[in-house]
Amino acid sequence: MTKLGIQMQEMDNEVALLASGPFAKKINPSSEDPFPQTKTIIRVFMDDDQSNNLIAQGRDGGVAWAEHVAPYMKPWVYAVEAWNEPAGKFLFNRPGRKLLTEATVGFMDVAHDRGWKVVVGNFSVGQPPLDAWWDFEYFIRRMGPKDILGLHEYNWPNIQKDTHMERGVLEGWYCLRYRKAIRILAGMGLRPNIFIGEAGLDKLLVGGEPGGWQVMPHPGNEADKRREYWNQLCWYDDRLMEDDQVVGAVPYIAAPSHPWETYIIDVPLATWMRDRAGNPVEPPTELPIEPPNQGGTMKIETTYKPGAHIVIGNYPEVGLSVGLKDPWGNTYISTTGAKVEHGPGGFEFLVPNPGTPYTITIAGEMWEFAHRTGTTEIVFVEGEAPEIPEEPEEPEEPLPPWLDPITDPEPSDDIVIPCSVAEDIIDRMQEIIVLLESVCEP
Repeated sequence: MTKLGIQMQEMDNEVALLASGPFAKKINPSSEDPFPQTKTIIRVFMDDDQSNNLIAQGRDGGVAWAEHVAPYMKPWVYAVEAWNEPAGKFLFNRPGRKLLTEATVGFMDVAHDRGWKVVVGNFSVGQPPLDAWWDFEYFIRRMGPKDILGLHEYNWPNIQKDTHMERGVLEGWYCLRYRKAIRILAGMGLRPNIFIGEAGLDKLLVGGEPGGWQVMPHPGNEADKRREYWNQLCWYDDRLMEDDQVVGAVPYIAAPSHPWETYIIDVPLATWMRDRAGNPVEPPTELPIEPPNQGGTMKIETTYKPGAHIVIGNYPEVGLSVGLKDPWGNTYISTTGAKVEHGPGGFEFLVPNPGTPYTITIAGEMWEFAHRTGTTEIVFVEGEAPEIPEEPEEPEEPLPPWLDPITDPEPSDDIVIPCSVAEDIIDRMQEIIVLLESVCEP
């Protein structure tokens, strides 16, 4: 199972055929369903200034938005999104929030009258401010049972950054922020369906030009970066699978237009998504898990300290694949040097299950360790590997001297059998004769 799906800007038929998961999303679709094998959510583009002007009109703007998307509402459309990422002026003050609420309700009223399901909110990463949920309570209560609350979640330089435990739950300010919304809305007695309408890595979070996984800080080549990004998406998907309110998530973006080319969900990533949908236990990996290399000279020591549930390490050599395998057969891949904050050969894995044994593999050597609560640090120590004593061969039971050829190396016609053995043989032969006679009686 997976909650990851394809989101497509332009059109790439090869990727579209690989769409899997509960939902896919198409921006400005044509009249034909691009993803007939799954449920399709659509987004109809409008310039940000224009869409924010509609929101500013309150209910009338919501009705106008419904008319804007109406030409795209084909029978195959599962749900249609409201405006994308409302501006801050509708999020950071109560008058603005009131306008957004009125516009959203106006849009929903028209949509429900026409039998449409809708995705509302569609808030940008890190939005809305947590206190805004109390002001948005009204439009969330007006949602239909199959309507969806849309949120966007990105991070940089990795998806797991700044996640933290809050009241016993792993949450985040960017990715996993939806869990804060779930917690707050639950306090109001609300459990809306949630759709992560955009997700992934986004360098815009730290300023500058747009940048996706292809420009992530990583010492490897493009294939290595793709693999690392996929491992992070798998971690995110595992978290989504823990929350039944989340109905799906679509990383940004397949078939991108400028300037989103470095965010691309290409054929390899789409293929891995499809494979994960059919086999969630074994995410694809090119790293073979081999028996421990007992001839190696590297040992590990583990230290434990408070902090996030992660495993960190600093290997002496940079640019090597690191494999972490959990007890359920999942394998996660990173590279030595991917997390330089832990040292030149630093790496990091998120491990949310304390008290769990893991296996780590680097350069053909394998070590086992136990993760406790908090942060587990692996320290690599040069030294001779402990000698493993050879198991002594189990001695064979000696043959009796009258059958042991070593006791009579020279050929001889004389075979001497002790009387006691001869008597045992005669008794056994007599038993056999009696048995045969009973069988042969007419």
